[in-house]
Amino acid sequence: MREDIIATGEAMDRANEAMTRLEGKISDGSITAADLSFEIDTSAKGIAQLDSATLNKLNATIDKAKQKIQDLADEARKTAEDLDAELARLKGDDSVAQDLEQKRKLAELEEKLAKARERQNTAEISQYERAIELQRQIYSEKKRQYEEDKKQQAERDRQAEERRKKSENKRPDKTPSDSSSNSAAANDFNFSELPPVQINTGELANKFMSLLEKERDKTAKVTLNTFMDDIEREAKARGF
Repeated sequence: MREDIIATGEAMDRANEAMTRLEGKISDGSITAADLSFEIDTSAKGIAQLDSATLNKLNATIDKAKQKIQDLADEARKTAEDLDAELARLKGDDSVAQDLEQKRKLAELEEKLAKARERQNTAEISQYERAIELQRQIYSEKKRQYEEDKKQQAERDRQAEERRKKSENKRPDKTPSDSSSNSAAANDFNFSELPPVQINTGELANKFMSLLEKERDKTAKVTLNTFMDDIEREAKARGF
């Protein structure tokens, strides 16, 4: 009898200590599957000696720890999916983001439907089933529009490329390589091969002197006319 009491006390202590450790790790978010497995093994020793209240409390704590571990895993998965979607958007692919959005919305509706079924609320069940079907139709339409937009964009890109090629074909055939060839040909030309040019220096000198004499005559006439005009003005000024 005494041994049974001692065993029951030890089992109660182990169960309470396990629950305390689990609650602490659940609270700070550090709970792991290994922690949960250890505490279950620890509290299982002498579990037959636990009263119903303590056993129920232990089971509730274990379920709470399992849910917390699942929540942490879901949060990590969601973070990774968000990063995948962001990377896909940066690369110009929105289909990944659409898939993730559809998956989340369906998961939320399925969870609400499951709770409605637990409550056995037929009207609520019917509406959530209809909402799930509508969500699937919305996703299908978004997917169709996305694929259609991609096809139209590809066609616009193709037409733009064709216009660019046509524009290039209309340009003159002269290319930088042609200019380089012409320049090289000019550099290779031998000016010494040109025929000699004969210049009559005496004839040029005579023409130059003739032009000079003509210019002197013009200057002399201008000077004489100016001088005569000055004399005439002076005479008129003196009353002659």
